Amino acid sequence: MERVWNLERRRDGQFFIAESEIHLWQLDDIEAGWSSQSMLDGLSLDEQEKADLFGCPLSRNRYIQCRLWLRGVLAGYLGCERSEVPLVYSDGGKPFLSESKLDFTLSHSGNRALLGVSLEHELGVDIEKIAPVPEAALISGRWFSAEEHLSISLANDADMAFLQCWVRHEAVHKAIGQGLALPMDSIKIPCVQNEMGTVFHGGRKIQVQNVQVKGPYVAAIAWFHKDSQK
Repeated sequence: MERVWNLERRRDGQFFIAESEIHLWQLDDIEAGWSSQSMLDGLSLDEQEKADLFGCPLSRNRYIQCRLWLRGVLAGYLGCERSEVPLVYSDGGKPFLSESKLDFTLSHSGNRALLGVSLEHELGVDIEKIAPVPEAALISGRWFSAEEHLSISLANDADMAFLQCWVRHEAVHKAIGQGLALPMDSIKIPCVQNEMGTVFHGGRKIQVQNVQVKGPYVAAIAWFHKDSQK
């Protein structure tokens, strides 16, 4: 399986992705200003209604821009207009494509966003802005496995170790499709920075790896083949 990070490749005016590839996209700077009506018009009615639920203008603007960016990238793969991307949402609010085998996963934090795209793999990504985590030991002791908690406690930079482990957990849970509804301590995540780890869960062999992103952020991606068996 070939992993292709931050690749933009076009064939006949479209983004081309091979069956075995994973593409990883990063949105580097989500603007902080208000979104215009023309930007809202690029969203579906459901997305516009969700945007209106945000009480904070900054959060609302970031949601709108992330959704427009998501639609723009997916349109490049599907060969259609942004407004024609067949985005639908599960009961849990997870977006997916109703008329394509293309799988994608989206995460955003601060003014950055990360998007993974694949044909053969179920994906999960997570990105988090680097910041102090005063309760890192308490959270890891409560929610992570004993091995993960010990690794974080012994790290020279406990905050960074915690965040690196956290994004791996988030990515794996998103790939499985249950988010944090699945208890975090039910899955032991290899948390060695910058090394690929393997997790077995529910008959799936899941790979997880931290990825380098721009700015003061940490991120991870998890993936497994759609036909994966333990």
